[in-house]
Amino acid sequence: MEAIMAIRMITRSDLADVLELERTSFVAPMSREEFVDWVLRNDTFCLVYEVRGQIAGFMLYVLTGKTYLIHSIAVDRGLRFQGIASEMLTHLKYGLIDKGWRILCSVRTGNVPAMQLFWKNGFKKIGSQSIKGSGEAWIRMIYNQD
Repeated sequence: MEAIMAIRMITRSDLADVLELERTSFVAPMSREEFVDWVLRNDTFCLVYEVRGQIAGFMLYVLTGKTYLIHSIAVDRGLRFQGIASEMLTHLKYGLIDKGWRILCSVRTGNVPAMQLFWKNGFKKIGSQSIKGSGEAWIRMIYNQD
């Protein structure tokens, strides 16, 4: 019997679907080469969220010391606001071993749904930054295991 949903590490056969989610989810999506470079790093992980054999979302993150840094999280447009991104974040939170571990992310200030996702999942704003020359502003957010 096939599982209805699964959160698992990315495989080579997932790459085309994940790249399509990347392309349709972000203003400046990574190229195939950039994405593969990230995934092949020793400190980087990519989880996929699969529903009935189809990739519904992914989360790319880096582990440095006791910090998970979320690089990107995306859910298929037709499946958004159904808890998929929250389930991926909860999965990552389960990896926090003890106090002192944390999860960091940066979100464009104009991306209100993403900010709401992180706030709903216990993240707090810790700062803001602007990217010189682009006019883009970002907020930095953190989740601490207390």
